[in-house]
Amino acid sequence: MKSDLNLISLLSINIIALVFLFTFPVYEQKTDQIETKKEGPEEILNQSTNSANFSKKEQKPLLTILKEIFVSKYFQHENIWATVFWVGEEASEENDFIANDVSYWDRNWQSSFGGVDEPDERNGYFPAAFKPKQNPFYFALPYGEFEKGRNLKQNAVNIPWYLESLQTKASLVKNRWIKVGFRNKICFAQWEDVGPGKTNDFDYVFGKNPPENQFTGIDLSPAVRDCLGMGGKNKVDWQFVDFSEVPLGPWKEIITSD
Repeated sequence: MKSDLNLISLLSINIIALVFLFTFPVYEQKTDQIETKKEGPEEILNQSTNSANFSKKEQKPLLTILKEIFVSKYFQHENIWATVFWVGEEASEENDFIANDVSYWDRNWQSSFGGVDEPDERNGYFPAAFKPKQNPFYFALPYGEFEKGRNLKQNAVNIPWYLESLQTKASLVKNRWIKVGFRNKICFAQWEDVGPGKTNDFDYVFGKNPPENQFTGIDLSPAVRDCLGMGGKNKVDWQFVDFSEVPLGPWKEIITSD
């Protein structure tokens, strides 16, 4: 009887493994399409890991597949309304009369970026008039870590990477990365402003709650908009990622570090 049970258990494990292998096929990027010559921003995207050009080359071990499917440090927010904003955007009714020449962390954001990130006059993922000094792939979420007077908010100690940021003396949230998805596209971006509308929606940004702002939960830059092909307003999925998880792509051509 004991040997029969062991045999049944072994068969069950093998069946589960086969189900996962056929249900979740794993693809590896084609590397023979990547050229060594320098390319413009649009060409870089075609070489990035979010490209749909994949081939069945090597299957990863089952344990690796299961970890990638079920294990993540950060919660994935799904079906979140996203709107577009940009550095140098003038105050208007559409953005609650908030000018974006300054950011939550940088009173000279427009100057630091290099100019106005015109949303309609583009050169690939860059504004047409200049090459930006900072990453054009940026976003805003409705949480800032400071109270008035630049004192740290009490809930800031619950940010997942709080201790890590203390060790590196970096800003708790500025320049952090997310992956953002729309339909079959995935792009990556850095956190460079706070909003839309709220500044302390901790349970949404770092938890599992829906955003307090019912109209929009994340602002995306023109470069992210174009990368995703999402238009002016649409629902996206987003999730924090560590820098080590950010693949090569146009979002890494210029990385904001200040």
